[in-house]
Amino acid sequence: MTEGVQHAAGVQIHIRDARASDAATIATIYNEGIRGRGATFETTERSPEDVVGWLGSVARIKRPFLVADRVDGNGGDAEVVGWVRASEYRSRPCYDGVAEFSVYVSSRWRESKCCGGFSSARD
Repeated sequence: MTEGVQHAAGVQIHIRDARASDAATIATIYNEGIRGRGATFETTERSPEDVVGWLGSVARIKRPFLVADRVDGNGGDAEVVGWVRASEYRSRPCYDGVAEFSVYVSSRWRESKCCGGFSSARD
């Protein structure tokens, strides 16, 4: 799943499924939220290995875990600038339609509104 969204100054944002190779960047962005205390009540920072565990978690219902890649207009390397994850709320079947929804954006990119494509991304 990939969706491109054009932004100012030739910056392209691609929304795609998260991969294990993204784990270090996802952990860094998450830990910014922990340190800033504005995004989560968590107090323990996460490691890339923790994130790999999130990616590999098995729930009865597959839920999305997506990243936003920023690509400059000159064809440079992509940079993960944010991520979104819907995770299991509870394991009981009565909660199958309920998920925890997390959105984290790198502190360097929060003002750019670069991750608005998360709201329109679909499987």
